[in-house]
Amino acid sequence: MLNWLTGEIFGLDKAGHAAMIADVAATPQRSEGLLALDYMMGNRTPYRDAALRGVLMGLTLGHTRTDIYAAAIDSIALGSANVLATLKARGIAVDRIMMAGGIVKNPAWLQATVDAFGLPVQVAREDNLSLIGSAVAAASAIGVFPDLQSAAKACVAPACEVHPNPSRAEWFERTLPLYRDATEQLRPTLHALAQRQTGA
Repeated sequence: MLNWLTGEIFGLDKAGHAAMIADVAATPQRSEGLLALDYMMGNRTPYRDAALRGVLMGLTLGHTRTDIYAAAIDSIALGSANVLATLKARGIAVDRIMMAGGIVKNPAWLQATVDAFGLPVQVAREDNLSLIGSAVAAASAIGVFPDLQSAAKACVAPACEVHPNPSRAEWFERTLPLYRDATEQLRPTLHALAQRQTGA
């Protein structure tokens, strides 16, 4: 979504995108007054609703494209926090969070997500944990290790820990109910728009 926004919508190249990331990382409150819903491709979890669509609310003539980018980052972070809150509400304990992949290369997105969780997060230094997971499974399957647990312990990817910013964590805690309420209030309209788009 973020590459689509900076490339297709804003027309930025990689250097322009990197500069925008740096600006948002330096001023994380840039999205103040804006609320985005990150449903550009519907939603898988927790709503499981392919007809949801993306939304940007609170926009004024005083906002810039960097503010809009910050709101998009915050919306993705809110979506992740919403998943975590849903798991907890269903009695599923989450005692450790590990992140890897593209989010690690975007410090603004990474920090926003950690802030939205309000918890310390382990960040893998490896680019592709899927490869490590495949190696763990293969090593266990051919008998190098007696089981998956011992193979996983032997092949742990190095990680660092990122901590939430307390003031931003509090902002996300206050904003998550707005994100959820906006989703429910706008659902009928978003469904109607999706039907027009698909011609259904």
